[in-house]
Amino acid sequence: MRRAWLQLLLFGALAVAGCQLAFFLAVQFIAPSLALLIEFTGPVMLMLWIWARSRRAPSRLTMLGAAIAVLGVVAVSGVIAGVTLHPLGVLFALVAAAGNAAYYATGATSDHGIPTLPFVGLGLVLATVMLAVAIGAGVLPFTITANPTELAGVELSPWTVVTAMVLISTVLAYLLGVAASRRLGATVSSFTGYSEPLFGIFWTIVLLSIVPTGLQWAGAALIIIGVVVVKVGELRRYTSHSALLPLHK
Repeated sequence: MRRAWLQLLLFGALAVAGCQLAFFLAVQFIAPSLALLIEFTGPVMLMLWIWARSRRAPSRLTMLGAAIAVLGVVAVSGVIAGVTLHPLGVLFALVAAAGNAAYYATGATSDHGIPTLPFVGLGLVLATVMLAVAIGAGVLPFTITANPTELAGVELSPWTVVTAMVLISTVLAYLLGVAASRRLGATVSSFTGYSEPLFGIFWTIVLLSIVPTGLQWAGAALIIIGVVVVKVGELRRYTSHSALLPLHK
C-alpha cells in the first residue's frame, strides 16, 4: 500500500469522488448531455498525457479513432443543435473529464502489486470519506427518502434500488473496469469506455421507453467504429514495436 499510495489517492479522490461530484455540480449549470460529452473527452486527455510523458506520438490510426469516437459521443449526446455554455458548468465538466482519465490511468497500473479487488475497495473507501466530507460541508446536497421507484412499469422498494446501485452501478462497474484496464492498457480501455453512452441508450429504451433519434443511432455506430480503429492502431504499434526487438535464443 505504501508503494501504491499515489495511485490509490488518484483513484479514490479524482477518479471516483472527484469525477462524480464534478459531474453533478456541472449539470447544475449545463445540460447533462453536454456535461457527459465533456467528461468523455477524458480518454483524449489521457492519450495526450501519455503522449507528453512518453514523448511518443500515438499512431495515425489511434488519432483517427479518437476523433471518430469523440464525434460519436457528440452525436449521442444530442448537443449538435447548440447550447448555451456556462463557464462553471464547463469547468466542473472538465474536472470530471480529468477524473475519467485518472480512472483508466490508475486502473491500468499494476506494478504496485495490489490485486484488482482490494485496489478498488480501498479506492472506494477513500472516495466515500471524501464525499461524506462534501456532504457535511454542504457542497453535495444529500437527502434520504422511503419513496418507491418505478422502473419499466414495476414499483421497486428503496432498498432494492440502493442495493442495485451499490452492487451493479458502483462495485461491479469499477471492479470490472479496473480489471479490463489492466488487461487492455489505459488507452484501449479508455476508448472502450466510450461504449457507456451506448448502454445508456439501451437502458433508457428498456427501462424508460425513450427511443433514440436517428442522429443518436449514427453516433452509436461512430463510437463502435472509433473504438475498433483505436484498437487496430494500438495492435499495429505493438506488432511493429515487437518486430524491432532483438531476437534471443
